[in-house]
Amino acid sequence: MTEKYVTDLQGDDQSLSNEQERLAALHSYHIVNTQPEQVFNNIVSHMAEDFEGEACICFVDKEAVFTKATTFNEIAGTPRRTSLCTLTIQAKSPIKIQIAANTNLDAHSNQMPVGTWYAAAPVLTPNGFAIGTVSVYTNPGFLFTKKSEQLLVRYASRVMHELTTRCKLIHAKNKLTDERKKRKRLVEKAIVKTQKYERSQIGLELHDNISQILTTVRLYNEMALSGMGNLNGLLEMSNKYLYKCIEEIRSLSRYMCAPGIKGITLADLIKDLVDSINRTKKTEVSYIITGLNDNFAEHDHHLVVYRVVQEQLNNIIKHADASYVTIELYNSENGFQLLITDNGKGFDLSNKAEGIGLINMRRRIEKLSGIFTINSSIGKGCQLHVDFPAVV
Repeated sequence: MTEKYVTDLQGDDQSLSNEQERLAALHSYHIVNTQPEQVFNNIVSHMAEDFEGEACICFVDKEAVFTKATTFNEIAGTPRRTSLCTLTIQAKSPIKIQIAANTNLDAHSNQMPVGTWYAAAPVLTPNGFAIGTVSVYTNPGFLFTKKSEQLLVRYASRVMHELTTRCKLIHAKNKLTDERKKRKRLVEKAIVKTQKYERSQIGLELHDNISQILTTVRLYNEMALSGMGNLNGLLEMSNKYLYKCIEEIRSLSRYMCAPGIKGITLADLIKDLVDSINRTKKTEVSYIITGLNDNFAEHDHHLVVYRVVQEQLNNIIKHADASYVTIELYNSENGFQLLITDNGKGFDLSNKAEGIGLINMRRRIEKLSGIFTINSSIGKGCQLHVDFPAVV
């Protein structure tokens, strides 16, 4: 351990041959100018106890020395050119310095009585860069031994270990944050795509169905006004198509309507949807609602559940050839479940790619941390299962 007797420290404190690489190594650990951390406070506390004095953990930046942890009252930065840490990183090995009177050193040294021993070991990176120090200030009578030097080196190694662990945690946290941001962007992109698809479907419905019906009504009215054909017959056909147009608009309104708007509940919309399908007598639909109330989840959950019910019933009517469908909604302290089961022709999951309808449902559900599963086999119908965790 190098011994010196110091009264003043002035000079070229940035003369290290690898200074730029050393600074880059220091900054890679993101430790300079950070808040106190308990793990480093614990280290200086143990150092002070072992050496019967005061202790510090410091990191040497380009112009100043940053004190990460200390048993002194202050932890402010110190100019690098007047800090004993400068000597330690230049030596790249443990040193012991006795402080003389009339010092022009750092604030820590100036607080200690004449004759105090300053002992330090450099904090070395795996590549050998001295980025900081562990240091102690002891009374003049403290007996330094080879074990004392080894103990300081172990403390320096412990600080380096904590820095490495801390850096890995920061990297993992940043990676997780980046992945979450990436997933959020993908979800937002999927939502926009879904919204565009839904607007497109509504536009097609308005153009290809409702617009055509109204065009027919207009034609019958013009024929009636011009005296062409049987007046009563024309008015009867016009009235028939107007009623059909009203039903189409109601159906479209139900699709666009969201639970919770103007006092409309999820249960109300599902009942209305089921009733409208049952009136067609194409498929019999029944539903069971257990424990459902308007506060079972956030508004977004209401809307997603309703859209999933709409989409799946639409799929069943178009493709399943089912005579019977059941909708089950359960709410409990463990979460919320939706099951839609039909007795249709089913399909082979292993040979069927998901269509836009299933993709839309899955995206909506996973956006709210729900689990979407679908089970089906040829000739045995299909069951869709949605499981949302309890909303705290």
